[in-house]
Amino acid sequence: MAQFNLITWNIQWGRGCDGVVDLRRIVDTARGLADFDVLCLQEVASNWPGLPGSAGEDQPALLAQLLPGYTPLYGIATDVLAADGSPANSKQGSRLRDANVRESGAAPSSAGVASVPGVTSLKLTRVPPCDGARRLFGNMILSRLPVVQVFRHLLPWPVDAGVTSMQRALVEAVIETPFGALRVMTTHLEYYSGLQRAAQVERIRELHAESALRARDERVVDDSSGPFRSMRRAASAILTADFNFRPDDPLHDRLTAPCADGVPAFRDAWQALNPGVPHPPSLGLFDRKQWREAFCCDFVYVTADLCPRIAGVRVDQETAASDHQPVVLTLNGDAC
Repeated sequence: MAQFNLITWNIQWGRGCDGVVDLRRIVDTARGLADFDVLCLQEVASNWPGLPGSAGEDQPALLAQLLPGYTPLYGIATDVLAADGSPANSKQGSRLRDANVRESGAAPSSAGVASVPGVTSLKLTRVPPCDGARRLFGNMILSRLPVVQVFRHLLPWPVDAGVTSMQRALVEAVIETPFGALRVMTTHLEYYSGLQRAAQVERIRELHAESALRARDERVVDDSSGPFRSMRRAASAILTADFNFRPDDPLHDRLTAPCADGVPAFRDAWQALNPGVPHPPSLGLFDRKQWREAFCCDFVYVTADLCPRIAGVRVDQETAASDHQPVVLTLNGDAC
């Protein structure tokens, strides 16, 4: 039976509950959970040495190197000038390059090649250090299935005076799966501001409706090889995130509310498969320094047409490689 496996995970820039940033541990853990076709990650950083445990490594580049055969799609939410606004000098670059090797768990050989499981002859020069000029923070999708088209959406950030917040983004990929084209989206909603979080939920609904209606109504009007070429879209979709709300939050119900005619509504995949069963905790299971209790805020939503395909939804309860737990979705690829 053909199956489609997706993992979504807020990796806290690779920082585990032991305080160590280790992206190789993240990838190894994900591989141990499922033979995943798509990996959705939140909190992927580049050139943020001020983050606890981080050496300022270029995490999108590291993840791409640790997952050969997967198309890496980085959705940048925060893009800011570094403190002094100048590129790192050669000595800084060397330190960052060394940090990239340490944090990936790879030791350079005498030939100057890093050792990473499943990757042979991974040259250090192919894992570039940050140049130090800009600092990036966002979400990432890695797919081993063909990626037809990619969209990167900045989400609303209305002023909420006196409240800490940051720009948020949603990255969307149209992916060819065993059962046809599918849109996979991942994001990370605002934690501190309820006003902004609500605005972001509304924008996600708008983006979903726009895509679904485009898939239904758009015609091929340009078959050239240029940028105006009509590209395939899909109404069926998976939405994953650290949503920063709990199952009983009204925003959870808002995301699953009916949409306009012709737009398939979202369903919480866990609830669709396990009606009446509480969500397992996805945060605070092991990290009680940041979180006083364990609860669920990491969900997978699927459009209603995908519900008959759901073969499994599980929240891993064992790894402490982040303060969040990874969530695994399995869909059947056979005809329903």
